[in-house]
This record gives sequence, structure tokens and C-alpha cells, in this order.
Amino acid sequence: MSTVAAAPSHRRAPWARRGAQLLLAVPLGCFQLVASIAFTVADGVKNPWQGLIVAWAWSMSVTCIVVGVRLARSDRMRRLAAGALAAQLGFCTVKLTVYHESASFVFGGIVLAAAALLALSPRGEPV
Repeated sequence: MSTVAAAPSHRRAPWARRGAQLLLAVPLGCFQLVASIAFTVADGVKNPWQGLIVAWAWSMSVTCIVVGVRLARSDRMRRLAAGALAAQLGFCTVKLTVYHESASFVFGGIVLAAAALLALSPRGEPV
């Protein structure tokens, strides 16, 4: 008598959620954190307002990295991702209106793409 063990089936996260993970973790997380640290070191913090913007950028970037890595695990991370994307959009607006940075359009596009992918990914149990 022989026994055959079935391989455990692993459900993979949907492509839309994986795309949102990628956009959250890499450009909105890692790239933005490294860039904000580099700009802070190069330009310095000249007043408390700039210190607030730096703290906002660093905390938002770290949040995007954590959420991007853990997004496929729970719907709680999905809600946190929506909040992080809203913070990113607010940050883009501040950078565009106060600092007149055209890079805000690029990051705004990435935020909207990540939000669209997040909206397309099915809700439900963690995968």
C-alpha cells in the first residue's frame, strides 16, 4: 500500500495587489525615503516648517515600505495602504503648491496608479 501526499496549495495574491505592493514599496517607499534623506543632508533643515515636511516624508515613506511588504497578508493592511496613499497625495499637493516641484506630477501619477490597482484587487481573506 502506498500513500501519496498532496502538495499544499498556496494561493497567490492577485496581480493587481502585487502591482500595488510594488508601487508602494519601491517608488513611494524606498526611493522616496532615500531621496528625502539625501535632500535633507544636502540642503539642511532651515526652519521648523521644513522639519515638519521632512518628518512627514520620512514617516510616510517608511509606512509605504511596511505596507508594501505586508499588503498581501491582510485586509487591515489594505486599509492602511489607502491611508498611506491619501497621505502621499497630500504630500504631492504640498510639494507642488508650496515648492513648485514638477516631480509631484510623477509621484501623483504613481499614487493614482497604486490606488487604482488597490481598488482592482479583490477584498477578502488574506492570501
